[in-house]
Amino acid sequence: MSKYSYEEELAAVELVVTENLSTYEAAKVSGIPRAPILRWVERYKQFGPEGLLIKHGSYDGAFKISVIEYMHDNNLSLF
Repeated sequence: MSKYSYEEELAAVELVVTENLSTYEAAKVSGIPRAPILRWVERYKQFGPEGLLIKHGSYDGAFKISVIEYMHDNNLSLF
């Protein structure tokens, strides 16, 4: 289980993506260390909001399908 909720992760990412704050500024505002915010922003940019649901370990079939559909809809590849 993650230390932060999906809502907390999304709020921190939106500070960077929507509010154009740096990850340093987002860390100060949110009270969350910069390192996880960097990971979350990268996942968000790559997979959209569903990317924040990625956790270490295995993923269920529904999540895998949603990632593939997102990649297909946005003409993304693994490379």
